[in-house]
Amino acid sequence: MKMMRYVTVVWLPLTLALSLIACKKEPRVESHHTGTQAKETERSKEKIQYSLKADGRLWKLATEDTQEQMKITQYILENEQPENATELFSVTEMTDINITPAEYFSQFITQLQKRYANAKVESKVSVQKINSLLGEWWINGNSPDNTQHEWIRIIKKGNEIAVLRYSTIHTEDLEHARKTWEAILTEAKFE
Repeated sequence: MKMMRYVTVVWLPLTLALSLIACKKEPRVESHHTGTQAKETERSKEKIQYSLKADGRLWKLATEDTQEQMKITQYILENEQPENATELFSVTEMTDINITPAEYFSQFITQLQKRYANAKVESKVSVQKINSLLGEWWINGNSPDNTQHEWIRIIKKGNEIAVLRYSTIHTEDLEHARKTWEAILTEAKFE
């Protein structure tokens, strides 16, 4: 069975985000996440809210990490473990960041291309607005992750960014995944 390179999917946004933000301490974020329900997060005196639908399957919390001005929350399918995850949904929340969604996506793809110099990282932007971007990327070539495909939505509000990502190694039915996850990510809100 093929397994997703979990470390790559997990820590690449951390590397990119840390290179984009200044160091500033914030209190730990308390989150409440339940299955397919909307999610709310409260940070400091501000309230960051994001809501999204799910795909009808059960997802569980895999990891949650808060560092400086960023929080990454990752979910895997209920029947999978982090070491053998084949699908991953993650939410990265960043505060005090002055970058557009298009700039973030461009820098994200550049970091992927550096990480996988022996493979071909391809990407496309599906929908781009001033404060929002929906895109996807995939890896072709001789890489351990050569079957990975991901959809990403970047939403900016003020100096805050939410990055919602769905990754899969199940490339045999990408059109179904595209239809499902582009709809989920497009409807996601960041208030």
